[in-house]
Amino acid sequence: MLRAGRDEILTDMRRTEASLLHASWKASHDVLRHTIRTVTEPSLCWVPSTSTPMTDLLLAKSAERVDAELALGAARCEDERRALQAAYDQRKQRRDEAQKRNDERFARPVVDGGGGEEVVAAASAEAEG
Repeated sequence: MLRAGRDEILTDMRRTEASLLHASWKASHDVLRHTIRTVTEPSLCWVPSTSTPMTDLLLAKSAERVDAELALGAARCEDERRALQAAYDQRKQRRDEAQKRNDERFARPVVDGGGGEEVVAAASAEAEG
């Protein structure tokens, strides 16, 4: 039971951490919207000293590129959050199934010492095998 609560807290913490990392990355990339990027790799970013029709066109293209990168980053962040939730759900389902098996296995009533030996023998046989 404690493991389930801990797992839920850790999953929530990891999802929050992923969201905070994405927000930080988005803030740092948002600044690049107002720069012109070179075509070379690694690309260089620069701010034009004078505004001309050509620099305005390049700024618009750079802004579109940054918007596309931000959209991809948001999609990646959402995919990561979904993967974390799916892994948590899978672990929770396995825990619930194991708990159900244990409840069924040990739910046999013990009356006047009868039947208890069978449960213990079955449990020890499962542990050995």
